[in-house]
Amino acid sequence: MTLIFAGTSFIFGLDDIARACRNRGWNAVFVEAPFIQRYGFMNDASGGQQPCADVVYSDDWDALQEHAAPDAVLIPLSEYWISRCTDAGIPFAVGPGPDALRASRSKTFLYETLSAAGIPVPATYADLQAARSAIAAGSRIVVKPDGLFSGYGVEIVGPENAGDLEMHALKAAGLKNNATKLFQVESTDVLLSEHIAGIEYSADCWICGGTVTVVRVCRKHLAVINDKPCTIAVEYIPVPDTHRDPLAAWCRTLFGADDMSFAQFDYIDRGSDLVPIDFACRVGGGMKTLLSTAGCCYAAAIAKEPLVPVDAGGAHPMLVNFLTTTSGYLTTDAATLPAAAAYTTTGKLTVYKHPGDYVTSNPSSAASRLADLVTWTAEAPAPETLGAFVLGAEHVRRGK
Repeated sequence: MTLIFAGTSFIFGLDDIARACRNRGWNAVFVEAPFIQRYGFMNDASGGQQPCADVVYSDDWDALQEHAAPDAVLIPLSEYWISRCTDAGIPFAVGPGPDALRASRSKTFLYETLSAAGIPVPATYADLQAARSAIAAGSRIVVKPDGLFSGYGVEIVGPENAGDLEMHALKAAGLKNNATKLFQVESTDVLLSEHIAGIEYSADCWICGGTVTVVRVCRKHLAVINDKPCTIAVEYIPVPDTHRDPLAAWCRTLFGADDMSFAQFDYIDRGSDLVPIDFACRVGGGMKTLLSTAGCCYAAAIAKEPLVPVDAGGAHPMLVNFLTTTSGYLTTDAATLPAAAAYTTTGKLTVYKHPGDYVTSNPSSAASRLADLVTWTAEAPAPETLGAFVLGAEHVRRGK
């Protein structure tokens, strides 16, 4: 059997993945859309930037049939390839089934499907008036596009900004940007749901023949910047034992017994249980630099030997994002900040925005960060430590 891994710019360690597939008796073909070629490079297993000559840059089904056997199964790794999985006349079997594909494009359907299986999900509000009543009673509401990804259009509304509810809902219902156009994602509905307090996690799973393998789990540290939940830090941690059964239950609810796919979940640990808040039948994006520090987690999962990202001293990898609270033109070199200097000898700093570059005060995805820092830690970071990575107005100039 041939597995077509479609969207390989979102993963790393292709040689390791190919080797793991061969050991399972499968052939691996790596595919990416041509428009990704403008970026030119893809991560290797060590996390370094290396050109990958083995990737087929094509999204034309006729052309791809020259590289894959008739029994090939398409495994989407990105939002673009999830969109292409619903093409009419696709010549390959599609790894994720129809429920998983639909749940990737509708959080309403995701919540309804999980709830019908007895899985706890956030409460939702049928209309603005119901949401206003909840806010008036002291609740906080999450406003998000029903079908988008990567935090686009997500806002938090509570008693302190209740007057912004309708504005945020209108924006979420019609949100379009370059990413949605490139990835062929449409969302015309808005979802109003309860804000659940607790610790947020992100996880990838691998589903094959009804067996669920947890690929990786990350613990997030969030801050609300201009009404938007933003990730300041992500810890790549060993899989908590209490997370395995819920993750497996969510996968078995969304996937069929014969499906083969990755699954990415965002979820909240509220102390008494775990509550899934988002899902897509792909791998999580924006964390290659972090995940590659401990080897290829995808290959390990395919080989049924999941990685444990802990070094001999008990430390695990952590990624910290540099963000800003003000839109404008950056005046500060992130590498010179005390927060970066504190990790100079132990961490790897990657700068994306330089003085003179435009930055946004409403970051919604990994593409919005000014820089990131990957290091190893044995303890969760203190809030005051993470606060140093959020730049205020003194580091941004409004006009050129």
